[in-house]
Amino acid sequence: MLFRPDAGNGVSMNRVLTWTLFVFLIAVFPASASSRTEAQSPSAEFLAGEELLYDISFLWFDRLATGFLKVEPAGEPDTWRVELSARTLGIAAWLTRDREQSYVSIMRRERDGRMRALEHSSSLFKGTGKSREGRVKRYRFDYANGKVDILVERPGTETKLSMLDIDGGDLPNDILTAYMNLRLGALGPLTPGRVIKVPTLTRKGRKEMVIEILSEEDQPKQGFFPKGGVLCKVTVDQEVFRTGGGYIYTWFDPGGKPRRGVVENVLGMGDVRGVPRYQED
Repeated sequence: MLFRPDAGNGVSMNRVLTWTLFVFLIAVFPASASSRTEAQSPSAEFLAGEELLYDISFLWFDRLATGFLKVEPAGEPDTWRVELSARTLGIAAWLTRDREQSYVSIMRRERDGRMRALEHSSSLFKGTGKSREGRVKRYRFDYANGKVDILVERPGTETKLSMLDIDGGDLPNDILTAYMNLRLGALGPLTPGRVIKVPTLTRKGRKEMVIEILSEEDQPKQGFFPKGGVLCKVTVDQEVFRTGGGYIYTWFDPGGKPRRGVVENVLGMGDVRGVPRYQED
């Protein structure tokens, strides 16, 4: 099977960059793990200015892409901006026309310590110089009226795609707001056997992201994850990151640091593997 820039039935390099973003996101899920207490969870102020780097490999590509996740204040009191971004490298950049993909969320911290999504956007750009082109898809949360507006922005135009009803039920998280709530310990500890269900939102309505904290006997038998530590299995709606049906795993070392992430069996061709690049240990 050929590895093509935009494959109808083959493997799309553009799609693989999307998978790399999700691998990194789960690979930097913090350990509010069993060894940590709620009081030890980091605060948003502590995370401000944090920038985490990562490398991704897939099939014969040792460094398919590079990227970062960054947390910073958003300007208003108790509001935060989180950005997850990746770009292809080497032959992967050539195949995807220097593809860059980003997810950005603006969120506000509520009195109970949880983050509430205010705005979430995903952007995709390709090409360089005058040939650079792309679009931004934006979700705007209007809690006063119980709705979310979905818009697509291209140079010089803005199109409203649809409006979602969010009245009633738990407040939905976009993928980065869910990340921050896990990072801050707002969803509880990662103890083996526990299942965490996080309400999320797609253009079709409410969905759930499910995080299973695997016991030792439930862990997959393969060499990428070392023994010990904590291994999580993540299920997310395919619309969010086009995961292709494989399970997604992230592993924390015994000290609670995230070290490995995998999207398993991508379109039957292999695993997308992510290892964060730590500047300090």
